[in-house]
Amino acid sequence: MSMKIIYKPKIVGNYDRVVCPHCEKDFQHGTRTEMPMPYCGNCGKIVLDASQKFCGWCGCKFDGQEG
Repeated sequence: MSMKIIYKPKIVGNYDRVVCPHCEKDFQHGTRTEMPMPYCGNCGKIVLDASQKFCGWCGCKFDGQEG
């Protein structure tokens, strides 16, 4: 059975807890980035290497891949 790699947006980023020196209130400071990440169209788990021929989790062959 052949499936496609599906690209879904995933939010990544680093956050630091910062205390305001004026009001002493805690808040999170950092950046959020949305990146398209590859997922298997069969099992839905993340594909660690999008150039591979098969899903490392379920063994499904990806469309357009030789082998």
